[in-house]
Amino acid sequence: MALELAFVSRAEFPAEDSFDAFVCMAKLEARNWPPAPAYYPSVIPYLLQTDDKVLEDAIIDVYKQEYWQPWTAMWREVGLFRNRLTYIEKALERYFQKDFISAIYVLVPQFEGIVRDYLRLANVEPKYRFESCLEQLRTLLMSREVILFPKGMLESIVGYMQDGPFLTETAQITDPANEVNRHGIAHGVFVGFENQTIALKYFAVFDGLAFILLQDRIVTNTL
Repeated sequence: MALELAFVSRAEFPAEDSFDAFVCMAKLEARNWPPAPAYYPSVIPYLLQTDDKVLEDAIIDVYKQEYWQPWTAMWREVGLFRNRLTYIEKALERYFQKDFISAIYVLVPQFEGIVRDYLRLANVEPKYRFESCLEQLRTLLMSREVILFPKGMLESIVGYMQDGPFLTETAQITDPANEVNRHGIAHGVFVGFENQTIALKYFAVFDGLAFILLQDRIVTNTL
């Protein structure tokens, strides 16, 4: 996909920290894109574009098959998602076939299972509600003496899953075609919303979660 890069001078930026990763993550989240490490640095120049389609095209260009292939190979090698990797690969296959309905409904149910699996791997018994499991995951990851990425990245990724639209009650979701929401997918509340944009956003949530879990496996020497 050909993209036209908007070249701008630093004088056009509102502040010196405009290229700061966390400032950029916050700006992306404000435009309803979940936090994910793959945005940086390729997508950052497009934050100055007011046209959301230009920004979306830049993100689509990042999340090509060439991005996912080495990651899925690594996850398989280190056993990061164990038996769930088959579902992740199937969701990706459907996404690139433009079957966004199947991609979403295969991927989204895996989030809870991935978190519960990881807690059990760390000898933490998952609590009944997924919200509580996410808090257990946050506590676990923040308890490490060493973290291979800034804590702000962890807070951004897990915090989005906890406090963003991901766990919001479905009645509060005004546009399921643009807002990620696990409940609406898991309980079949939404219909006719599936498109590339929302499918890509669910994959961005997954990408962020995969990033922090892999780093934690490295820190704990459990690869």
